[in-house]
Amino acid sequence: MYAYNYALDKVLWAKNYKVPFRSNIKLIKNKVIAANQNNELYIIDKMTGNLIKLIPSEDTIVKKSFINNISLSEKSIYFLNTYGSLYSININNFKLNWLVNLNDQIEQSINNIFNGTEVISYKDKILVSSNNNFFILDSISGSILSQKNFSLITRPVVSNDFIFLITKNNLLISIHIKDGNIIYSNNIDKKITEYIGSKKEKANVRTLMLVNNKIYIFLRNSNLLKLNLRGEIEEITKLPSNLETNPIFVNSSLFYLDKRNKLLKIN
Repeated sequence: MYAYNYALDKVLWAKNYKVPFRSNIKLIKNKVIAANQNNELYIIDKMTGNLIKLIPSEDTIVKKSFINNISLSEKSIYFLNTYGSLYSININNFKLNWLVNLNDQIEQSINNIFNGTEVISYKDKILVSSNNNFFILDSISGSILSQKNFSLITRPVVSNDFIFLITKNNLLISIHIKDGNIIYSNNIDKKITEYIGSKKEKANVRTLMLVNNKIYIFLRNSNLLKLNLRGEIEEITKLPSNLETNPIFVNSSLFYLDKRNKLLKIN
């Protein structure tokens, strides 16, 4: 792990923690949070790279595309490991608040492969998916408030207490976060067919975003679907090239890398 001052073009510190990292990275004030491939959670001093605390969790032998995922709220760290266990850890003293396992495999073992999406912390709720289910949990107790029998292909997004998500069978679903009720469920492939007026193959979704009160669905064939919050397509745009990375928005511009590692900027 490196700490790099990009303004001064200077490496502040570099540490080898022996075991490869396998997670996203989060920052809490003067601390860095990350996890390794053995499902151990690191609490690291941001200024020195020194290890403050190492929190172990269940490991799995088989490694797949899903990696450990970390999300933060004002009071807690939420850590979803590759075994399917979701931990809530106190952000001040790093003690365990609660633990729930979301792996819905019939037989629990270290060989089971857990697939999920990025953990979303929103107000007093936690949103997370497993191999076959989507969950809304209470962030204080860890209790499951709502469970739907579908899984996601990308992280959900939340706006004004409404969740927007895409399932593995290409359904765009809106859910009210307070009661877990489904507002609508629209078939993306059918909506594309209706919009362009001809038969289309199944859309290969890369990621889902909310931009200026619009739903943006980026497809792997470089098409961008722009929908209103009711799930109706308003525009389909062809990007200059396929996305190799998930896009980001900076000052009204869209940035992404294509398959040739070219950085594209689009208004």
